[in-house]
Amino acid sequence: MLAGCAVTPVTGKNVFISYPLDFDREIGASSYAEILSDAQLIKSGAVWQRASRITERLLEVTDDPGFEWELAVIRDDQTINAFALPGGKIAVYTGLMNLAQSDGELAAVLGHEIGHVVARHSVQRLQLEQARETALGIGLQTVGENYENLAKLAPAATEILISLPFSRSEESEADHIGLIYMARAGYDPSEAIRFWERMAALKQPAGTESAGSGGGVVETIEGLFSTHPSDGARIKALTALLPLAKSEYKPR
Repeated sequence: MLAGCAVTPVTGKNVFISYPLDFDREIGASSYAEILSDAQLIKSGAVWQRASRITERLLEVTDDPGFEWELAVIRDDQTINAFALPGGKIAVYTGLMNLAQSDGELAAVLGHEIGHVVARHSVQRLQLEQARETALGIGLQTVGENYENLAKLAPAATEILISLPFSRSEESEADHIGLIYMARAGYDPSEAIRFWERMAALKQPAGTESAGSGGGVVETIEGLFSTHPSDGARIKALTALLPLAKSEYKPR
């Protein structure tokens, strides 16, 4: 029990996670490979270099317990999204990168995803689902350092990691962690607020259109961020954290 007690970096939140860090690395790598198997990946050029450069700067200031970090850029201009898996596996779609007008705005999103990883939110979701005796169907006692059941666990875990959204409290915590990390990495934390203000502006009421975007884009944004805090609540929370983030901001 004591071994499972942990403190989340940046926020200082106390959590209990029964899985060891090796589990994050194993299940994250397995699920990542499955998800990316049919994706069109960008591995060179300006788009890749931009995402890679920003991620590297963020990881320099990240509270890393020893994860195996990896970034994937997925060519899909219609998908405005990014995701993170346990153990340091991150992916961002070109649709979202196109919306992020500056490196600082993209750093806000990537910092948010890194926040999910270091807080081990995905593993906490798996733990909760297992406690509810759902799809995994494997007792907690069989996980530990015994990975004989990993082959059975991986397919169900991948489904859960992708289909189940983070809770709003987890999203808010990832916002908090990401804001501090982007500031430490030398990106102006104010850009996180500008990004979410623009995302909010894209969500027009029915019967109206966003400048330069069709209804499909608006519907995509609404669907992807439906479980996140409301735009107003998110912007208010980030604004409240801005003085703290500014105190750690050192421009590069």
